[in-house]
Amino acid sequence: MSAMKFFLTSLRQSWGRKSVIGIPYIFLILFFSLPFLIVFKLSISDMDGIRFKDLLDYADGVVMLRMRVSNYLFLMTDSLYVYTYWYSIKLAALNTAICLAIGYPFAYFMARA
Repeated sequence: MSAMKFFLTSLRQSWGRKSVIGIPYIFLILFFSLPFLIVFKLSISDMDGIRFKDLLDYADGVVMLRMRVSNYLFLMTDSLYVYTYWYSIKLAALNTAICLAIGYPFAYFMARA
């Protein structure tokens, strides 16, 4: 009987720990990913002048997915955007290398002190 009581107590404690971490985690997922999903939906939707058209259209027993990816194709094919992307990646790699070159020796000497 004491083993069962121990199991139930540990189960309650683990449930409490999971809920303490889980509730803020769900909050963050909901309120940070939802705006990104809304903006993504708007970026691939077609506009009829006043409002955005629905992505899924159901007519005659057929579901049609209407997406507009021409904006994304333009970003991938325009030379200015491609140059800017590569420059950003090179700058980020250089910044990472400099931070590692400074940070590792600094952390090493702090750990040895």
